[in-house]
Amino acid sequence: MLLGKASAQDSEARRLFEQRFKESLASPADLDAAFKFAEAANAVGEYEAAIGALERMLFFNPNLARVRLELGVLYFRLGSYGQARSYFKTALEQPGAPEDVKLAVQKFMGEIDRRQRISQFSGFVQVGARYQTNANAGPSNLNVRVLGFDATLDRAFAKRPDWNAFVIGGVRHVLDFDNQRGDTWETVAQTYLAQQAKVSTYDIQALEVTTGPRLAIPLDALPGISVRPYAIGALLGLSDTYYSSTAGLGAALSVPLPFASLEVGGEYRWRTFHNSSTYPLASQQSGELAGVFASTAVPLAYGVRAVVKGGLYDNDADVRSNGFRSSTVDVAFPFEVTLPLVSKPLSVTPSFGGSWYNYKAPNVLVDPNVKRRDRERHVGLALETPLTDLFSVGVQMQLSRNHSNLPNYRYRNFSVAFGPSLRF
Repeated sequence: MLLGKASAQDSEARRLFEQRFKESLASPADLDAAFKFAEAANAVGEYEAAIGALERMLFFNPNLARVRLELGVLYFRLGSYGQARSYFKTALEQPGAPEDVKLAVQKFMGEIDRRQRISQFSGFVQVGARYQTNANAGPSNLNVRVLGFDATLDRAFAKRPDWNAFVIGGVRHVLDFDNQRGDTWETVAQTYLAQQAKVSTYDIQALEVTTGPRLAIPLDALPGISVRPYAIGALLGLSDTYYSSTAGLGAALSVPLPFASLEVGGEYRWRTFHNSSTYPLASQQSGELAGVFASTAVPLAYGVRAVVKGGLYDNDADVRSNGFRSSTVDVAFPFEVTLPLVSKPLSVTPSFGGSWYNYKAPNVLVDPNVKRRDRERHVGLALETPLTDLFSVGVQMQLSRNHSNLPNYRYRNFSVAFGPSLRF
């Protein structure tokens, strides 16, 4: 239904483009008609046509700072940064250039400088607090299975609500090979730190790094395709102890489609878990994890996108009862809402998803005759409002529930996290 509306909107935009073209062709000296045609051309991605209309306007009146700004933006979108910079510079030189034009030019000039650097850094960091009704993923009730028999769980191991303070961040570095194909070397580092108020056994320190080249695949029919082979390294700490390390290899293929983006890939990870006084049986999870994944972003209607991610995984552990096959899917619908008296739009992202786990062997400590099967589902809502171009503040809420064929693993959890973010 939404795709149908989107197609109807595209058809209407194309019809308006053709109408504005005829009007501009009939009156080439009419600046108003030329500007309307440029707007219509921009809306359907006909950037070259929009450029032609705006340059014709400058022929009749070269002192239009806003038109020079629009031309700079169009060349920027086409990747012609030298031409874009030229129009931005002359927009500033026009007498009486509006203040909003000057601010926009400065923003685009800074972005051009960033993109033309051979070595580029970008990233984000968020600090905040998170509350969970079931911070330790404890079972929903005290009736559990032990050695295949019904038993009552000690309340010390039941679900516990808790707060934590967290830091989540990521840095991306792109080294441009400066060849004509657009090949680069990309390194991405992500970290998550959480300190619980009460359930200290779930204090988390996590770091993952991927690095490898992104190589363009020259195809005239589908420009912009690239493949990225990469190496993986990760460390995880739990309860302030060294919990696990990961080494792996992966590859991802990115395909820009006419109305969507698509990425597919696969990974192979070698995971080593380490015993501690808090987790004396952790090493039984050591083994190999292999999987394939895909993600896509599809525009729907009214500025809403559908972002879909999913994967299939197979985990072989040293102790077979810790091995599993799983599948995951997550769907989000980000869009923006303009509120009265607020200059910047509010980002709204409802989401839902789930994970399905089928374990390969029974855990004799729980039930020697039953293989564990989990079905986790969740729904969420994220709100974020920008304070400046770099800073924003947001809140994320999620309700999750795990259905399991063993009562030990059935749980519910509601979490809410909030805090400021910095993007650079």
